[in-house]
Amino acid sequence: MTVEASRSKNMKKSILELSALAEEAVLDGQIVKVGSSEGTIVPCGVNENPLGICQRTVNAAKIAGYLADPQTEGATEIRCVVCVMGIAPVLAGGEVAMNAWVRSDANGRIVTATGDGTDNIIGICYDAASGDGKNTHILVHRIPATD
Repeated sequence: MTVEASRSKNMKKSILELSALAEEAVLDGQIVKVGSSEGTIVPCGVNENPLGICQRTVNAAKIAGYLADPQTEGATEIRCVVCVMGIAPVLAGGEVAMNAWVRSDANGRIVTATGDGTDNIIGICYDAASGDGKNTHILVHRIPATD
């Protein structure tokens, strides 16, 4: 294992996390928000109010299987841990500088916040991201928009 891989693996330090069912396909490292039902999550859209960072990928086929027969053991297949406070691995939606405040883009990835009070902040970038789809880490610290 390389130093970089070791560092990435050991960076996750959740202080507070919760468990929720995915209503839609979600990715490990994607920003999520509260779903339409109690105890559910969906990917966060552009500057929507974030709940936290999903820590497990759940694909659409698993969700369809559970919805077809909710009495099966399928709920464990669509259950996700969501980091709501702590250091979490995330997906970047573009280049993001270290120490930048971040919010969600249209795909639930982090992008640099504008800083004008209209952003629903999910946290602060712990290490820089070099571009779209790149992995990085944030300190999850939600701050709602003030305007």
